[in-house]
Formats: sequence, structure tokens, C-alpha cells
Amino acid sequence: MKTTRLLPVAVAVVGLAAAGCSQNQPPPPPQPVVQVDTVTVTREVPPPLPQGNPTTICLANGQSVDIRVSAQGDTLIGPQRAKLQDLRPVLGFQGNYAAGTSWFVGDEAIRMNRRQYHKFGTPVAKRCGDLKIVGANNGVNLFADADATAPFSIVYVPVSPGIFQSYQAQVGRVRG
Repeated sequence: MKTTRLLPVAVAVVGLAAAGCSQNQPPPPPQPVVQVDTVTVTREVPPPLPQGNPTTICLANGQSVDIRVSAQGDTLIGPQRAKLQDLRPVLGFQGNYAAGTSWFVGDEAIRMNRRQYHKFGTPVAKRCGDLKIVGANNGVNLFADADATAPFSIVYVPVSPGIFQSYQAQVGRVRG
């Protein structure tokens, strides 16, 4: 029976303790204000690639490269079709070209295999498959028609990627 007597007393003490604590507690915090924002998830779409006509050009080292040429005449390279002019001087085509050299600008003759060649005509586009390297002039490769045999009557000088200037052998023998 002692247990029964203690039980009501214990409950009463706990009840008083709980009642006393509730008077000293701070009020509960206010409920948070919920704001709803609308978030739209979109996929970033890259700009369209620049247009250009695909073509293959012959480099000064005799190798072909695929490029695109825009309607404005820009050379577009790589998967993103970047303008070559925007990538210079960091990136350019391999090989040495005659454009801007003093001997080319000054219309000087070329000597190769005891023959002298003079510039004639205007620069034209040539394909690598139609040409072969037959010599060099001041570090710039000289080309001839792929089926031509020495001595060559015409050689071609790469002026810029894909563009070649014809040089014709002087009639008669050059001393030297």
C-alpha cells in the first residue's frame, strides 16, 4: 500500500512542477511566412553556327584541309566554325606563303635548277591532288603540276592557303 500512497503524491509533484514551468516559458516563435517564387528552368540554346560553303584548300606544305567560306569571304574553321581572322596570330595555316615577301611583291624572278621563272597571270585556286612539291624559293615551297616532269615549264607559288601564283620558265637558258 505504500506504493499506492506514493503514487498520487508523485503525480501531484510532477504536475505542480510542470505547471510551474509552463508559466516561465517564452511564447512559441511565430510561424514562418512562406513565400512562393516561380522558377522557370530553361535549356540554354547555343547560337546557330555561321553559315559557309564547305571547300578543301591546299596548304603550302602540300596537305589539304577542309574549311568553310562565308558569303563575306571569311574562312571558318573547326566544329564551331570560328573565323580564322579572330584566331590570329595564335592560329594560322601551316606552311610559308609568298604574300607580303619582298621578292613576291617586287615581282622578282625565281631560280630553280638553273632556270629562271617569271610571274605571269593572276593567282588562282589549286587542289593539292593536282600538284607536287618540286623545290623551294626563300623558304616557300614551289609546286608543279602532278604529272609534269623536269625541267618544268611552269611552277606555282603558294600565295595564301589554297591560292597559287603561276611562274613561267624563261625561254632560253639562264647562265649561272
